[in-house]
Amino acid sequence: MKKSRKALIIIVAALAIAIVAALIFVWTNIDWIVKAAIERYGSQVTKTAVRVSSVKIRLTSGEGAIAGLTVANPRGFSSPYIFRLGKISTKIDTRTVTGSPIVIDEIRIAAPQVVYEMNSSGASNVSLLKKNVQESSGGAPKKTSGGEKAKSKETKIVIKKLVIESGR
Repeated sequence: MKKSRKALIIIVAALAIAIVAALIFVWTNIDWIVKAAIERYGSQVTKTAVRVSSVKIRLTSGEGAIAGLTVANPRGFSSPYIFRLGKISTKIDTRTVTGSPIVIDEIRIAAPQVVYEMNSSGASNVSLLKKNVQESSGGAPKKTSGGEKAKSKETKIVIKKLVIESGR
């Protein structure tokens, strides 16, 4: 009986250490994890290269920033990118993240650039990118048998301040 109890304590302790180690790893590498996720999943969804120069997230203060976001143009267009962003930063009221509405104190978007192009067949890069995103996300929103959009619990968001500067 004592051996099985000792084994159980060792297993629980090992599990607790593994959970703490995983949390520390995520906490100390959150910037790298988010950057990698944006590039990987952004590229999959848009079917073009998505790159980010840097990500800085401060979970305790609710602040975050993404710098150097670039979305490449689909094939068949001359510009190397369809969208480029100098930096986007945000400050969220951390007390509201588990409720509704979520309060975002500020969103600051610096130097966004959108390149709209038409290819030789008359299609625009924006429409092709939109098509890629819709295909990746499963197409149009699901409808119920009554023809209405399927309802889900909505989370409301309040943005106190939105600044867009130096856009092209």
